[in-house]
Amino acid sequence: MSGEGLSASFKRTANTTKSNKELREEFQFVIFGSPVTKHMKFYGDRWNNYKDTIELLEHGDKSFPKWRQKSVAIKGTFQFYMSFYESWSEDSKLIEDENDEFSLVSLARKFAEDNNLMYFPDGFPSEWITSQEDGSFKHFIVFPNDKSIDKICELWLDDDWHIARGKIEEIMEKHDNYEYAI
Repeated sequence: MSGEGLSASFKRTANTTKSNKELREEFQFVIFGSPVTKHMKFYGDRWNNYKDTIELLEHGDKSFPKWRQKSVAIKGTFQFYMSFYESWSEDSKLIEDENDEFSLVSLARKFAEDNNLMYFPDGFPSEWITSQEDGSFKHFIVFPNDKSIDKICELWLDDDWHIARGKIEEIMEKHDNYEYAI
């Protein structure tokens, strides 16, 4: 049976005290004690606590392909990656329902609050392309050392993505963090 990968994306704050590896172990404990495991694929064996089941992808980790590194391109970001069977889509509330305290997104949000992290339920892409009225495209790239990175992260969390993206693009245009594409 095939499946797909789902992830929980976070950014460290000044108040985050645990290492990313410690956070992964704690997150794994939370998830393994929840109904979310119903659709998860487990790797390794129970003797090593299925240590490869929840994978840690950190900013700056060059052991992953570049396409995976883009999801943690901003300094302080990291991601927990999990593999699920396709059956999760039949029970999508267990993964996506913010009103279900035992769903993946609710558990990840509470985990972030408990550990002084910023949580990005839809990930934190470091780049995207938008079409312009004249038919051209702009390629926006959030650079890790952008002077406005904290403001960009706050906007990302505070608003609906479509509203936040417009505000983020305005900030980025002031700093020329985009390029025209055809």
